Amino acid sequence: MIKNKKRYCDRCRAEMPMIAPDDNNPHDIIKLGWKTRTGSVMNVTKDICTDCMDLVDELLSGEPITTE
Repeated sequence: MIKNKKRYCDRCRAEMPMIAPDDNNPHDIIKLGWKTRTGSVMNVTKDICTDCMDLVDELLSGEPITTE
């Protein structure tokens, strides 16, 4: 999310650096898409910080999630 010319994580609201035009960081943005019952397609783009993305990677790996 971008607010007041600053970029924030959509999960934890931590401030993030703005996206550079040549930035190829895969751990910056998650794009979700799904088809509804009516047949229309919904898309959502979320800005995710590195700490939150590590949690997503751990969830997708199938390993048990540890909390600190």
